[in-house]
Amino acid sequence: SFELFVNNFKGLFPENALKYGLVDSLIYKIDFNALLKERNGISPKKKIKLISVNKFRKAAEKPKIKRSKNKIAVIYMEGDIVNSGKKPGEISPEKFAKAFDDILRKDNIKGVVIRVNSPGGSGGASDEILRSIDRIKETDKPVIVSMGDYAASGGYYISCHADTIVADANSLTGSIGVFGILPEFKELMDDKLKIHFDSVKTHKMALAFSPNYSLDENARKLMQTYIEQFYEQFLHVVSEGRNMSRDDVHKIAQGRIWLGETAKEKGLVDVLGNLDNAIQICANKAGLEDYSLTKYPRVKTNLFKQIIEQISEETNVDSKILNSKYIKGFKPILEAMNDNTRIAEPQARLPFDIEVR
Repeated sequence: SFELFVNNFKGLFPENALKYGLVDSLIYKIDFNALLKERNGISPKKKIKLISVNKFRKAAEKPKIKRSKNKIAVIYMEGDIVNSGKKPGEISPEKFAKAFDDILRKDNIKGVVIRVNSPGGSGGASDEILRSIDRIKETDKPVIVSMGDYAASGGYYISCHADTIVADANSLTGSIGVFGILPEFKELMDDKLKIHFDSVKTHKMALAFSPNYSLDENARKLMQTYIEQFYEQFLHVVSEGRNMSRDDVHKIAQGRIWLGETAKEKGLVDVLGNLDNAIQICANKAGLEDYSLTKYPRVKTNLFKQIIEQISEETNVDSKILNSKYIKGFKPILEAMNDNTRIAEPQARLPFDIEVR
């Protein structure tokens, strides 16, 4: 039965891993932390301290958080949605974990405005971020989304459960759809570079998605199923957040993009306005007249550190190649190719880039 499981690549889907006994339960990382708190008698409002063994002896209690007057948190999410990393121009669960944790723990944060300016990206990362937003909503703190130039595909995925969605009349949104890319270098390696690969594998699916070999029909069907399942999940998530039926969402989905004004007519947006309007709506829902804003992610104030980090990024090999005078004109294309070679799961994102000038 194990060989049957492996040869059919059933472990690709977490539900199958649970069904066949490879795991005991399915849980989001953020819910796993909540479970750790519960089992260790830690208050849900307190931050759980997770440290490495090497730092165990040096672990110290953090000072108590000083109370302040009522605040509204403004979270700026701009760029591609990726699985990990904290680079500028990228959105990841890791990058915004502290912001979500602060909002959950701090009673003086009464509401949240999320400024979304994203073409989307990783489907899995989008789902993780949405789960974090849902946990904030479970505390009855209002969550308002303010859309920038675009909040499309994964950008809409992370927005759709907000209490109110505010968009500019010309914001690009929707693009409720999924695609996948599997790069294949076999012809390039064999015919052009004359590089050939030999391999030893334990089962027929071991190299199913290797870029060094052609994709066979079974792997192609598996990837197609994976994409279709995520699309159905996308429809379900939007139908829940927007109080629409699955079929009604499907009619306006299928990857189509809408301007903010049309998106409002279709039920994907609630209000036409800007960030200031979104903040005011949040204050009204939270019943606040006197409040201040706290912004995430925190801006680094150490100018010297920022300069050093920027220099480090610009002096790596990838940056030197991309900035070479010989291929500078191809830089946007090469960057897009680099992004696509990192794709290892269905992508909820625009299949093209938009530059608003």
